[in-house]
Amino acid sequence: MASDNFQGGAESVFRNTIEITAKDFIIYTASCDREIAESQKHIILDDYQNYNKILGVLKYIFNLKNYRILSGALKTLKPDIIHTQNYLSRLSPSVLFALKKYKKYNSKVRLIYTQHGFGACANLCFYNYNKNAICEECKNKSQIRIAWKNCDRRGRIYSILKSIRTLFYQGIFLKEQNLFDKIIFVSNFQMQKHLEAGYDAQKCVVITNPIDKKFYNPNVSLADKENLIVFFGRICAEKNVELLIKAFRMLVNEPEFSKYRLLIIGNGERKEKCKNLAKRLFGDLAGNLGEIQKDKIPAEIQGSEILSANTPKIPQANAPKPLCEFISHLSPSELKEILKKSKISVLPSLWYETFGLTILESILAGAFPLMSDIGALSETKESFGGVTFKLDNGENLYIALKNTLENYEEFFKKIPSYQKNIIETTNDKNYLNALANAYKITTADDMGGGGGILLVLEIFSHISKVNSVIFMDRLPPECLKNILKNAKISILPSLLYETFGLTIVESILSGSIPLSSDIGALSETSKEFGGFRFIPNSKHSLKDSMRAILLNYEENLTDLLVQQKKLETHNKTYEQDIKSLYFSEFKE
Repeated sequence: MASDNFQGGAESVFRNTIEITAKDFIIYTASCDREIAESQKHIILDDYQNYNKILGVLKYIFNLKNYRILSGALKTLKPDIIHTQNYLSRLSPSVLFALKKYKKYNSKVRLIYTQHGFGACANLCFYNYNKNAICEECKNKSQIRIAWKNCDRRGRIYSILKSIRTLFYQGIFLKEQNLFDKIIFVSNFQMQKHLEAGYDAQKCVVITNPIDKKFYNPNVSLADKENLIVFFGRICAEKNVELLIKAFRMLVNEPEFSKYRLLIIGNGERKEKCKNLAKRLFGDLAGNLGEIQKDKIPAEIQGSEILSANTPKIPQANAPKPLCEFISHLSPSELKEILKKSKISVLPSLWYETFGLTILESILAGAFPLMSDIGALSETKESFGGVTFKLDNGENLYIALKNTLENYEEFFKKIPSYQKNIIETTNDKNYLNALANAYKITTADDMGGGGGILLVLEIFSHISKVNSVIFMDRLPPECLKNILKNAKISILPSLLYETFGLTIVESILSGSIPLSSDIGALSETSKEFGGFRFIPNSKHSLKDSMRAILLNYEENLTDLLVQQKKLETHNKTYEQDIKSLYFSEFKE
């Protein structure tokens, strides 16, 4: 279930998820839009945007019609798994109450939610449009604060409406994090923000977005490239397209880049404003843009660093004129052809992106990506490639563009390896396996006992070099063995009395040095078979213990090999003890 089927990153994930899971599941779908080919039955849900203002407002807050439609459909179809995405866009929180009702009817149903934004924020983006700044004030507080913080881009009225709406999905009536059995995040950065807001870590999992392989162009070459820079996506304040236009103006002032073109693809509420800025900086948008006189430069540009002494001057009238064009939303195949010809794709976002889907699509199509150093974009760059720049008035983006183009052949050589990594990491099989694990709900009892896991997360959240925390469901012994083989340390931070500490022994046998809390039988097991201990409930003790193990790791690993041999004799002793017990004669 989702609000929308087409256009946008979340909608793309929704469609791709349906296509991938349809091979192994019987699929039913629900949304406000047209039917879906892979679906056995499509439920058309009610869209508040189809009504007058008064009725539309009521449906925006709580759409009773959708509650009734979905409740009836679920009782008829009887699904085993319900995977929900971006329900707040056009559906309202009423659909959650239909899910809650069905959960009572069918207690075995598994409710899954892919969070594409930030549920810990009433604006869903940790961004205050009134201040044009990132804002996390509501993260651990009541989200009705949006009413007086006035964060919505449409103004005070919508901010008040959003504050009322939060009561139905993050307030007194229901909380989405309590309703769903698993919440899927698309990046570690995004998940971490929700953990900071108090989300249950056992419910949270990161699964990288499935990527539309229609973008993949394995045969792209330098010969395909034109002097073209492109942006594609929603043209809105948070995407910061104006910054790209200004930086491009600075770039084409350089004689060697004066013939480059900028292509902006997409629609959105800031499109006209971006067009007006481009007209004032470049002239007529119909073709090659005309030159502007210095005395006609917009007031917001005059006196800024864009026209500082260190910035190249405006070209003379006889200089080559750059081209800046706007194109509406394109299909993946159309966009692929443009990206194939483009040298650079730019994502200059000034808010917290949750993933950076356009980065991967650009790489697959053969365009080298540049992105702002904010939110999950740095994580995307580290995992899949590209170049980041720090946000300012355009100078840093201008420098990044110039440096990439001056050394373009070297940057272009990296694209095939980037593509290979994306294909191997985000393929349908991996995504389906990850979903299958998420669909198998793991409870606290399944995990085996200790709230000390939160202590481990707290420690790692303060270690700057650690930017990835991966949650996995229970694994078969062979899979677990391979993970432990590559792990330096295995941690058992239990806060209760363990009766033995079997994971300590399993870690040693697999080649991972065990570190456990010094409580219950864990102390006894550690003393007998090996490993290290720390004082429970003390993050300093755990941190110092990890540090001590790693600083003397080679020596500790040598000791581990000795402990392994000791354990090999344990089973023989156990066998003898059992036989002795079974066959011993008992006297009255």
